Amino acid sequence: MPAVHRRRPRGRHAAGRHGPGRLATATFGARPAERLDALRRYQKTGPLAAMEFWIGWFDHWGEDHHVRAVEDAADSLDELLATGASVNLYMAHGGTNFGFWAGANHTGSRPGDPGYQPTVTSYDYDAPIGEAGELTPKFHAFREVIGKYVPLPDEPLPEPPPRIAPALATPAGTADLLARLDLLGGPPALRPAPEPMERMGQSHGLIHYRTTVTGPRPAMPVRIDGLGDRAYVFADGAPLGVLDRNTPDEGLDLPVGEAGMVLDVLVRAQGRVNYGPLLDDRKGIWRGVRHGHQQLFAWEIRPLPLTDLTGLDWSGERAEAADPDRPAGARPAFHRFTHALAHGPADGFLDVSGWGTGLIWLNGFLLGHYDTPRGPQRTLYAPDPCGTTARTRSSFSNWSTPAPNFRCATNPTSAAPRSSPSSERRTRSGGPIRRRFTDARTAAERVGLD
Repeated sequence: MPAVHRRRPRGRHAAGRHGPGRLATATFGARPAERLDALRRYQKTGPLAAMEFWIGWFDHWGEDHHVRAVEDAADSLDELLATGASVNLYMAHGGTNFGFWAGANHTGSRPGDPGYQPTVTSYDYDAPIGEAGELTPKFHAFREVIGKYVPLPDEPLPEPPPRIAPALATPAGTADLLARLDLLGGPPALRPAPEPMERMGQSHGLIHYRTTVTGPRPAMPVRIDGLGDRAYVFADGAPLGVLDRNTPDEGLDLPVGEAGMVLDVLVRAQGRVNYGPLLDDRKGIWRGVRHGHQQLFAWEIRPLPLTDLTGLDWSGERAEAADPDRPAGARPAFHRFTHALAHGPADGFLDVSGWGTGLIWLNGFLLGHYDTPRGPQRTLYAPDPCGTTARTRSSFSNWSTPAPNFRCATNPTSAAPRSSPSSERRTRSGGPIRRRFTDARTAAERVGLD
């Protein structure tokens, strides 16, 4: 099997050495003749190939939803094939970043710099084959172009996959997260200072830190040095606020009375940086926590990988019903929902438009992150292997005000797309995810940070 090296065919990228005996290929999304000419200047002989021909792009949380016009992508593919070069579509089918496997980018040059960009759960990418396997208009346009250069198979194309009917799921219990730390994470480890997930033997999920702040103290900001990635802070169990790695200088004012105060910091790891110089992307807290100028010490630390939710007691009331004087969504909680299915297996989506941010499981399988306020993704795809038992449950881990219910949807939705039809940037349709139910009864459990 020949060795292949891919590169961007312009400027310093094209000039990079690829070593003897290796075939250099190009990555680009537009102006193929120009890009291949640049590649040929550095590789005088041998076949030309586009190792990544970008026909869409992926989304980050808090940024625009990307698409690429069908006509523009098809015209560029036509121009590329007319040169006689080989092509690998990126992506022909994007799929889904299930579980904790969504990645991230970073525009900074040092670990503590702002510029962290977590990728959404969907990797639909505005690809010719959609996230749930449907053939899109881009597929048919590409097929027509490819048919100009090679014979097409005679077999009929697959029919559109079935979809569930839209319906509302029914609440079926809740469980406060901070009240179940021992169940979820076991006894705490005692450390003089906070330590990151990796030192605690953890790769993904949440991690909880707790210390007691002595008093009295005037109101001073609580700041976290070395945060990966978002921290939900509580003072004596009451929410103090949220800190984010992209705003490292922000703090949360905290006055402390004579009796002192228990400080809880729940850190949520999002995608790990998977491109560029900052691949050593630690999660949790990897430097320290300050109150004013004073470092805080003597911490209890619990890794919360959230790999098993079966022991949760779902008999709790929702926060807003249990205590009318406490703001709704004041604490992170798990929420369960059920749904009765009228028909057989079908793809569908979980619409979390009314929810805040958290994680969602279906029958114990973690579909991924959601973050509706930041967007652009608003629905999550669930393939039918997640719903093959007689009773299907959806669980939400929610960090913001919970909605009264959630909707099972036929198709994905996302915020208004950003289209860059003829730019060199890769574009993507990172729409929400669909989900498939296969049996007569479906239940949903969700954990959220309220």
